[in-house]
Amino acid sequence: LKLLPAFSICAPTISTACPVKLNRDLIDQHKMLALRVALSLALAASVSSQSTCEAGSDECGGAIVNDVTFLQTAAALDSVESPKPVAALHKSVQISKRGKSISSRQKDQRQRRMAKKGMSSKDTTTTTTTTGDGSAAEASGISANEAGDLSAFISADITNIFAVLFFCVVFVYERQRYPAMFNYNSMIGLVKDTPPNDWTSWIWAAAEKQREEHVKTCGLDHAMLLEMCVLSMRICAWIFLPMTFLVGPLILFYGNGDASQTGDNLSLIGINNIEEGSWLMYLYGPATLGVVFMLKYEVNRSMRTFCKFRSQWLKDLQDPQASTIMVEGIPEEYQSADKLRDFFGKMFDPSDIKDVDMVLYIPELESACAQLETSKAALAEKTQQWENDGKKEDARPQMSSLGSSVLGSSGETDAIKYYSAEVERLESEVTTLRQTAMKQAKDEVGGINSSTAFVRFASRKQARVSVSVAFTGDKNEFIITAADPPDEMIYADLKVSEESKGGQRALGLAMVFGLYVAFTPFCVWITNIADSITLPDSIQSTWESYAPTLGLLIFLSFIPSVFIVIFSMLFHYKTELAVQKQLQVWYFWFLFFFVILVTVIGSGFLDFIEELAADPLYFPQMLAEAMPSATH
Repeated sequence: LKLLPAFSICAPTISTACPVKLNRDLIDQHKMLALRVALSLALAASVSSQSTCEAGSDECGGAIVNDVTFLQTAAALDSVESPKPVAALHKSVQISKRGKSISSRQKDQRQRRMAKKGMSSKDTTTTTTTTGDGSAAEASGISANEAGDLSAFISADITNIFAVLFFCVVFVYERQRYPAMFNYNSMIGLVKDTPPNDWTSWIWAAAEKQREEHVKTCGLDHAMLLEMCVLSMRICAWIFLPMTFLVGPLILFYGNGDASQTGDNLSLIGINNIEEGSWLMYLYGPATLGVVFMLKYEVNRSMRTFCKFRSQWLKDLQDPQASTIMVEGIPEEYQSADKLRDFFGKMFDPSDIKDVDMVLYIPELESACAQLETSKAALAEKTQQWENDGKKEDARPQMSSLGSSVLGSSGETDAIKYYSAEVERLESEVTTLRQTAMKQAKDEVGGINSSTAFVRFASRKQARVSVSVAFTGDKNEFIITAADPPDEMIYADLKVSEESKGGQRALGLAMVFGLYVAFTPFCVWITNIADSITLPDSIQSTWESYAPTLGLLIFLSFIPSVFIVIFSMLFHYKTELAVQKQLQVWYFWFLFFFVILVTVIGSGFLDFIEELAADPLYFPQMLAEAMPSATH
């Protein structure tokens, strides 16, 4: 905007002495008139505004915006082969204004976003230098569509193809070298056929397997993972085929955008190459509806497959898991095995209740059991060491005694005898503590009995019924769920009180939200450090290609592990399966914000939330302005 006074000097006669750096390719003989008209109108607006405002003041903003609008229109005339009259110029301006008719607040929001991102219109004839301001897109190494993206796209495809071929060769070699690792199911007879050790037989053997075989051999989880991969492939095919062979060619021949003038060949078949007001934009309405209906069809198709195998898996589930439920939120007056048995005996027949096990709070017993397991592991290690030495008496493992280490003497103790005595002592202590805990749990209501228990029924029918029944009007009492596999349970989470859960969950949510907020500053910080590193010339070019995205790579690589730690310590999901499920949910939304919407977020997640809260209806406009220019 500071260049507007210079435009008044250059408007009458555009020459090489003009202090404004213009696009010299645009200034040729047959475009001179269009540029002079645009610059003269800009000068007229600037002169008229000087009568009511001081140079550089905020009141001049409206006049300056008009000037820039005319200059953008002049630059848009780059594609014409003959000068346009003034009437045509005014018509172009009016079309542009109609296409951008939004409220003043939305206009201010868009200008602020453009300023924060350091973005300038590609249509202006002035040369604008964009400095890094720490936007999310810039921090993650994502830039707008530009010339040269097609070459980068082809190079990336070639690199990926060679990577796939390389790892296929490595797999074939490893498969021949370690058959027990890659052909174990065939060796034990779980899979009928064993493909020969050649280059391609394993491909056809894997492709012939049906989903029923996957469930039987690998389990339901692995089979459904394959189903999800196949679902993704089908969705990509549904979108790729019509977009590539129908919509893409139509945009290429009838889009009339400026992708060819800017050298952005990869955008020739994209939405960013459609001129404003083109009839091709009407294709995207039906295309979007088609994608929605296709997604619904494909998801329902895979869901039917999942429900089929899930139902069979539930039918094949064995006792005691099939007939056991987990009860949480037990009121204090029912916190004992006998009281809880009587409660469910009133809801069902007393003979249907086979067993009730309370989750006990017994830290002393847990500590003694942990010491016992440690001593047993140490005893096994020392015994194995002695056996490896031939069981010679003079080769028995030794260890420093506690008294000798304190007094500074060199006395040693037989390690096997020491750990044998320690194991015997701890086993006796554990037995005593267990008997005491069981008696205390039976005699007391509450006490060491927690608010969680496992109830086993005589048949799975009663277990299924109890899961679907509300036993009280309070939704926080008698929360019934099907019992998970014992090896997946996190028993420490079952002993956390409801009061502690609320505070710890609030802290966990705050930490997760902090990760969202810290994304842009962290990526900017890492990227700036990476950019400041200078390496030898032989590898500097390679380093520069990875440095801009180094912050994003590091952040996204560690974020799942950070989520797992937060969920395990503060959310108390009780099972490893639930932790993994929550990781998928939270990580999906993280990728949604910082990969798909990274160009919309701008300088930070908080600014994005603030703008969205101020005007939620402006969100589609934000998507339309930011996403098409970064589709690559």
